[in-house]
Order: sequence, then C-alpha cells, then structure tokens
Amino acid sequence: MSSSDVFPKKSGVVVIDGALGTELEKLIEPSAPYLPSKSPLWSGQVLIDAPQLVKQVHQNYIEAGADLILTSTYQASYASLKKHTKLTDEQIHDVWQRSIDVVKEAKADSRKTDAIIAGSVGPYAAYLANGSEYTGDYGNVTDDELVAFHKPLVGFFLKNNAVDVIIFETIPNFQEFRVVTRLMKELQSSRKPYFRSITCQNSDNLTDGTPLSTVRDYADTNRGVGERKVLGINCVDYTLVPGIMDKFTGFGFYVYPNLGFQYDADAHQFIAKEGRSETSWKEFVQALSANPDVVGIGGCCNTGVQEIKDIADVLKK
Repeated sequence: MSSSDVFPKKSGVVVIDGALGTELEKLIEPSAPYLPSKSPLWSGQVLIDAPQLVKQVHQNYIEAGADLILTSTYQASYASLKKHTKLTDEQIHDVWQRSIDVVKEAKADSRKTDAIIAGSVGPYAAYLANGSEYTGDYGNVTDDELVAFHKPLVGFFLKNNAVDVIIFETIPNFQEFRVVTRLMKELQSSRKPYFRSITCQNSDNLTDGTPLSTVRDYADTNRGVGERKVLGINCVDYTLVPGIMDKFTGFGFYVYPNLGFQYDADAHQFIAKEGRSETSWKEFVQALSANPDVVGIGGCCNTGVQEIKDIADVLKK
C-alpha cells in the first residue's frame, strides 16, 4: 500500500506534523491568558485569541518538512466550546473555519501549496478533560451521546472543500471506535477520506483494556465500500508502536507517537522517561521508514519542529 492510496496529493511516506501545544508554549508568554496549559480548550484557546500564533506553528512545521497539517480543533468540539465559552453556533463555525484558514495561510507563506489539510477530531475524552485519554473510562456514556458529540464538527469538515481528510485522533475507547465507524458510514456521501487513530498504554490492548485483536477484527469487517485497511497510532510512547502494529497484519499505518513521556494523572502533566538515548527517536523513524506498511510518520505530545525535521531528513535519504 502506498500513501497515494490513502492520502490525497501525496506519494511515498507522508510527513505528519508534530505537537501543537508544545510549540505554542514556546511562543507564548507564561502570563498570557491563552497559554494552552492554562485553558481547558488547550490550543483551541490560542486559535480563538491569537490565531496568528497557530498559523506560525503550522508554517514552522511545513518548513521543517511536514506534508500534512492537522487543524487546531482537537479540543474545539462543539460541546467543548459550548461548555467553556459563550460563543454562538455561528461563532463556533467561524472558529472552525479559522482553524482551516490559518493552515491555508501557512501553506501560502511557506509556498508548499500541496500540503494536506487534515481536520482534527478529538475524542470524547478531550471534552471530559479528566485524563480519560489515558484510561479509556467514559463512564455510562451512550452511543447516541457519542454520535451527538462528534457529528457537528465532522459534518462541518465533510462539507468544507479545503479539508482533504478527517482524522479521529487519540481514540482510547472501543465504544467510541465503533461509534465513529458507524457515524462515518451514515455521513459519508461525499466519500472524503477519514482515518481512526487509536491510543494504547501497552502493545496488547486499547487504552480501555479492549484487546487489539478485537479492534482489528472490527476494523477489518466494518469497512465501507472501497475503504482501505488503514489505522492511525498516536499519543503512545513510540517504543510501543512496533508491538501495536504487529497486531494489525495487512493494515497500512500512519504513526505519530509521543516522545518518550508518560502522563502523570495526579499532576496533570507529562513526565520525561529516563534512559532514552538522543539517537533513539531517529532510529525509530528509520525503522518505520523501511516498513512498507507505513504511509505516514509524525509526532504527538512533546515532539516539535526538530523531531519533524528528523523525520523529513530520514525520508529524504
């Protein structure tokens, strides 16, 4: 499988961007009210208050070699914006449009007009904001509630011609994986590509404990007509990725993991793991680039421009 089978406008392995919040925190004064770590909307708050900074990070990633840029909407779901702001529905749509416009501006300024725009859809866990990305515990949420959560932003992306693909990011919960699949079958009259990206705490199970063999069997048997067997893996320790991939024989992968950090649920922050060599990230990327099933490589939490440049450099060689 080549990336041209799943990513529009690109052949070869696609370079995905890195963490948005990590780079924004480098640009923003710690006292600023829109600092991502101070807001329940994370980078979405910067999109509302200082979109030019979001645009700058997108441009930095493109200039480092990124082929695909995710919109800054991970934590900007309809429910999250209603919960944490007083925006009207029209203003919420304006925020979502702004997330696309700043990518388009970054593409124009970097003169890389073929960069892919991916509409980012965060998990229900991001709305809960209780660390459930790292537990998969959604309580008693119903399928219909998950559909209602995802439908507004997904519908907006499906209708927007500037969005090339839709990526459901950091899915920690098998119920949500199933609901997203069902929702896209119902909405996909436009046939716009979409991908589901899972997160795990080990190489055997989804974060909520569901065996990856169960996820694989469901993903394989519930594809739409012509839909490729492609899976995303993000927001996991990069050392876990090879073991996760082994559970999905026959799939293509887009991989954007964390840079060797673990989440401290009590402190609500990432803590660096010890014992990682300075070259281990590049060695990981080199191994991925040699795998014919890998169609995209990028970074998630705590990766930055340098890590994306490392990926681009490896792929060029």
